[in-house]
Amino acid sequence: MESICADLASYYEDYAAFLERTGDLDKAKAVLKAGVDRRAQPQERLKRTLNDFLSRTGLKLTSDSWDSLPTN
Repeated sequence: MESICADLASYYEDYAAFLERTGDLDKAKAVLKAGVDRRAQPQERLKRTLNDFLSRTGLKLTSDSWDSLPTN
């Protein structure tokens, strides 16, 4: 996922939405988590997108991976 857009939340959101539509939920979750880990901006919107995705799909992050999400 190294690209010119790697610091933009929309890059991860759009890619994850595509993966979700194609049924690859685990990869979509990984893409959103990668964006949060890389502190893509706007960070709060990306974290909200990840939370919405998890709620919608019923998937969960492990407690370790959730604790590692940046809070700022």
